[in-house]
Amino acid sequence: MQQSNAIKFDYKPLEPGMNHSQIRIGNSVYTDDIWDVEPYMLDVTLKKSAKRIKFTAFPRDNYRKLMKQYAYYKLGMVKPRSVIGYVNGCFPTFFNYCEEQCMFSLRDYTESDMLEFVDYLMKEKKVTIRTGYSITSCLEELFRIGRIKGWEVPENDVFALITAKDLWKRNRRSEVNKTEPIPDEIFDRILDCVVNREPFRLTTAGIILQSQTGLRINEILSLKEGCIERMADG
Repeated sequence: MQQSNAIKFDYKPLEPGMNHSQIRIGNSVYTDDIWDVEPYMLDVTLKKSAKRIKFTAFPRDNYRKLMKQYAYYKLGMVKPRSVIGYVNGCFPTFFNYCEEQCMFSLRDYTESDMLEFVDYLMKEKKVTIRTGYSITSCLEELFRIGRIKGWEVPENDVFALITAKDLWKRNRRSEVNKTEPIPDEIFDRILDCVVNREPFRLTTAGIILQSQTGLRINEILSLKEGCIERMADG
């Protein structure tokens, strides 16, 4: 039974120069390797151990740094229980695999590397399609958000040509009647109206960012001035 007096996580964007040891997360601080988020999820049916975000499973400091950046960001977006599932359940398999393969940085991680990891999940770990999809879709989101935020993730879009759903051939019944993509001609007309006729610049910027990055509106609203850098290709 979920009690009504759970505290809401007070998300504040991380700024350069911030003292992370002063950032409180539930009963912990940012620099701890285990975050006790019980104050945000006072569910008496859950054990205390199920209310912890554990970074101890990640074998390298840069892995833990990346996971803390992701977990902190996600706590401002979704319920703590979901974040616990992502960090404790989905990511350790990937980062332990990276350690075994001597991939100590994700900057140069490629689509080929991802395909090899998926092959490893299928043939060696023998995970179910559901589990494999969950792990890979979490990585897809991590890489997408990380490129925007400037985290240590692949510089190139590993999932540009093939998505997690494609890799695991997820065919859901609910997708039978899903909305078709906007035709290019109509999409161009929308952008033309936004750029040339929309009087509110914030609306213009938001629509352009969504169309080019795939970010959700709540992710757009969390962006800070100067956090998006221009790449060499423009």
